[in-house]
Amino acid sequence: MGLDVEHWINADQAGQICRLIASQAELELLVALPPERALTLLFSAKEALFKALYPSTRRFMEFSAARLVDANDKELSLQLSEHWSPDWMRGTVVPVRFLLQEAYVSAAALARRTPVAL
Repeated sequence: MGLDVEHWINADQAGQICRLIASQAELELLVALPPERALTLLFSAKEALFKALYPSTRRFMEFSAARLVDANDKELSLQLSEHWSPDWMRGTVVPVRFLLQEAYVSAAALARRTPVAL
């Protein structure tokens, strides 16, 4: 399991890091949130995923190595867009639960030992 907590970023910060964190297609899946909150949520979810997988992969990955493919009001689905290891192949989908609070967002990636690839 990987956990992450992030304070909400502001518009200036969002403009500086947006292209590093998210694609337009990913942000469109989070259109119900203000742009800064959507970006913070996606950043936190990807960080939680990286923290969950690092112990088994021992690799630091770019934010583009996982992409948002589905979202609802409690969970995001991140799909690996690259091979991370023999156990964590491109196409594997990892659920990330999240909680939106007034000052921050928290995310928990639930990486199972036997991942499911699409």
